[in-house]
Amino acid sequence: MEVTVMLDTGPPPHRARAMPRTLLLTGLFLALAGSITETAGQSATAEAELRRGIDAYVQGDTAAALRLFDRAIELDPHLAEAHFHRGLVLASRADARATNYRDRLEAQASLETALRYDPNNPMYLLELGKLMLKQQIRLDAERIFNRALDAAARADAATLAEVHYQLGLMRETQWLRFSIRHNLPFNVSHLDANAAFRDSRYVWDLLEASMKPGGGEEDRERMLEHFRAAIRANPAHIGANTHLLAYLYDEGMTDEYLAVARQFVRAAPSSPEAYLALGLGLHRAAKVDEAAGAFEVALTLMDPALREDFENIARILSVEAEKTYSSLTPAQRREYERRFWAQADPLFLTAANEFRLEYMARMAYADMRFGIPEYGLRGWETDRGLIYVRYGEPVRKATFAPPTTRTTDMDALGKVTTVWAYGRDGPVFVFRQNPGYRRAVFAGDFEFYAEDYRSRRPAVFTTPSIPEQFDLPVQVVRFRGPNGALDIEVHSLLPLARLGSDAAVAEGEIEFGLFIQDEKAKELQRDTRTEVVAFRGDSAEANRIESWRITLSPAPQYLVGVEARDPLTWRSAAGRVVVPATTFSAGTLGVSDLLLAHDVEPLTAEPVQRHDFRVVPNPAMRYRADEPVSMYFEIYNLLPDADQFASYELELTVTIEEIERKGPAIAKLLGELADKWGLTAEGSDVVQLRFRKEAHVRARDMIPEFFKIQLPGAPEGRYRLKLTVRDRNAGRTVVTEREFRIGNDDGEEPR
Repeated sequence: MEVTVMLDTGPPPHRARAMPRTLLLTGLFLALAGSITETAGQSATAEAELRRGIDAYVQGDTAAALRLFDRAIELDPHLAEAHFHRGLVLASRADARATNYRDRLEAQASLETALRYDPNNPMYLLELGKLMLKQQIRLDAERIFNRALDAAARADAATLAEVHYQLGLMRETQWLRFSIRHNLPFNVSHLDANAAFRDSRYVWDLLEASMKPGGGEEDRERMLEHFRAAIRANPAHIGANTHLLAYLYDEGMTDEYLAVARQFVRAAPSSPEAYLALGLGLHRAAKVDEAAGAFEVALTLMDPALREDFENIARILSVEAEKTYSSLTPAQRREYERRFWAQADPLFLTAANEFRLEYMARMAYADMRFGIPEYGLRGWETDRGLIYVRYGEPVRKATFAPPTTRTTDMDALGKVTTVWAYGRDGPVFVFRQNPGYRRAVFAGDFEFYAEDYRSRRPAVFTTPSIPEQFDLPVQVVRFRGPNGALDIEVHSLLPLARLGSDAAVAEGEIEFGLFIQDEKAKELQRDTRTEVVAFRGDSAEANRIESWRITLSPAPQYLVGVEARDPLTWRSAAGRVVVPATTFSAGTLGVSDLLLAHDVEPLTAEPVQRHDFRVVPNPAMRYRADEPVSMYFEIYNLLPDADQFASYELELTVTIEEIERKGPAIAKLLGELADKWGLTAEGSDVVQLRFRKEAHVRARDMIPEFFKIQLPGAPEGRYRLKLTVRDRNAGRTVVTEREFRIGNDDGEEPR
């Protein structure tokens, strides 16, 4: 019996099964109605299984999700949505490598089946196009994306934005290859990763000899068109915004970058990615306080797991420090991070911690440029992202096409090679990736190389808001303080001329200050000042000595810093000294540190305290050749005799630790010095000069002393002073040491 049924062209199959519209043979009505009722029941059950499968996938149980989707398809083979979600699950778990296509092929079959039942669904087309990109079927992928684009134009704005974004990603992959593409010299078939591993100069020289062919402009323009179209359709689209911003950042288009980033924040005010992007741009523009604010908002918007990963500093620690850090409880790690950043802060003078901001900026950029959401990879989890977070932007980078001739480097076959060089002397990092793929991994042994280099330099930070920072000489001297406390004198040399060398004005403000932290990075002292100084004219100072004397409570150690900054040019100078604590116990023979000076002169016939001396400190502890070396120190708790007199001997030994000049003339020079100074023992190759002094004075619990010595013929180099104090009455000795240098410095020190 023949029955003709005309079907309504109503809702698509993935939403509702088609229903009969006209029955020409009424004799079959009841039977067909029964069949329809049964089919409707199966469809409802299939829909229920589909919903359960989606819930299972959301909970992370892909195996259960696939079983439920298969059950839904068994109940209703025409249920397009079940085929679609089955394809999504298989595509999401497909391996990121070029091998192992099984899941991808099954995913493709499921998505194509979904499209057979709903041929103009833009989301189905979009996911099939993305899958084909994974399989490197680029032409078919672009064709399907364009179909999706046509369909999306008739759909909702979010779908249209996503299709434009995916098309932009496809073009971006091509553009990134061409933007730094280099052609190897004709006599070089491929970049040898093993040679690069052994010698960083091999890469640098190869880059010098290679040519950049250009190209890729069409891909760049199409990429930008799609990203901007995606943002017009959906201003809050995270992917389109971040990839457009990554391009603007790479090209140094800071003004446009900030305009797009601010629009992104307005459109997506609850997105941490939006605030990270804004913070990155503000950091590039050296708007330090605004950048800090944007990054803090981003942190508050992150879920706890993401924030913990973002703030985890293990990636920039040495291997040994990482072991310690990783063994801590969450609360202990937070304290470790606080101390780490407090001590890493390059300028205590400013409110923001510039290096912590640099870290967050690098993390933001790494995620923006190297993140692969379809594989669940944040940018800092990739090999390139990790190196970027540690060392920042390389000095030079390039990509090389896969080798076209036979090669012994099997890892290079069919792979694009990317090199990052941080200077001719390294470090150098080499990555490999399959053509068209966005993820690159360390080539050969470069994962080992990265860990080895990390053991020597875990991370290197610079920051736009500190364009130039000079070393600021600091000398810290420990004296006995009142009631068991410690007094320290801090002497520094502010390089005023260097800070204001670009100043267009005759005078300007300089900020400077003293900062002291304990071993837990708790601030104990902050003394900041702002003064107007002359940069031009007769009153201009090239350098200025600034000194402080501070009383501190006992602690295991102190971090003492002195800083200066020109708020107009942002030039700065900083010096940091870690000072171990010491105690001067009552009744125990003790001696202070040696305060090295350009000159020390008693102001009275019988000086009894520090203020009875005129001391011109030498913060750099560096002297010109044949310049006298002066020093001040204090002796504590000499034992008095029956007549209340103290008797002591002083021996000062000067030892050459290192001579800066090299060559055969050194042996002759040392021989001449040995004749002048005398050797400490027969056969010794250590040249020393000894000075002795004896005194018999009325006993006090503190006796100030000084030396002024000449070092005839002393060559440039590093020297060690060793002062031994012997208490004749008690038969006890105490020793203190200090290093200094002889040789000219860049700047003339004040006298």
